[in-house]
Amino acid sequence: MADTLKVYKGNEVVGSAERGVDGIAKVTIDSLTADTDYAEGLYQVSFSNENGESEKVNVPAFKTKPINVTGVTLDKSTLSLEEGATGNLVATVAPSTATDKTVTFASSDEAIATVDNTGKVTAVKAGNADITVTTKDGSKTAKCTLTVTAKQIPVTGVTLDKSTLSLEVGATETLNATVAPSNASYKAVRFTSSDDAIATVDDNGLVTAVAPGSADITVETLADGSKTAKCTLTVTEPVSEPENVQVETTEDSADVTAE
Repeated sequence: MADTLKVYKGNEVVGSAERGVDGIAKVTIDSLTADTDYAEGLYQVSFSNENGESEKVNVPAFKTKPINVTGVTLDKSTLSLEEGATGNLVATVAPSTATDKTVTFASSDEAIATVDNTGKVTAVKAGNADITVTTKDGSKTAKCTLTVTAKQIPVTGVTLDKSTLSLEVGATETLNATVAPSNASYKAVRFTSSDDAIATVDDNGLVTAVAPGSADITVETLADGSKTAKCTLTVTEPVSEPENVQVETTEDSADVTAE
């Protein structure tokens, strides 16, 4: 009967195998932890056969191999931030059981954006940059393309150069709108009339008097804030010029007549 190699941990046999024709017996110890040192004597071995069992011999100290990194991914492949804003990128190292999951982050242009080693990205100025994560083990990489946009200056108000206006039927006048602050990002405005039968207004603030009456001309900021300002318009009938003016005189007076 061939000799059987037994592997012990304490008094428990954790594996066994017969000696082969080459005189060697090989037993695999399972369920060990990767990248771990095991002390001499933690495991022992002996040979046994029909005649009995040898004394136990200490297994030398050994260390299991690490689980190598095979790749890394980021939770975002693209990211858009406004100047001064921050965002976070999360790296996932594969396999999940890898021994060393250490990663570093880097920006391709720190004038555009910076990133720390937790994946926190800070937008510096408008432009584009790549944020790259690299694993310490294996130098595996993943990339996020970052777009930084200029900081938006919100609209705080709008005014008109006239709060009241009087026009005769058929007359026109332009109202000028001023958006605040002067460096607001979006200054587009829209003009409207409360009664197009009294007066109309175009996109440039040109008011046309249509019929006698009153109407409000309102300007409203678009895309940002919906701020408004108003001009109260009064439309009157035009006063006709005198025609057929005639004069009759006496020694000390003059009579003026007109149609």
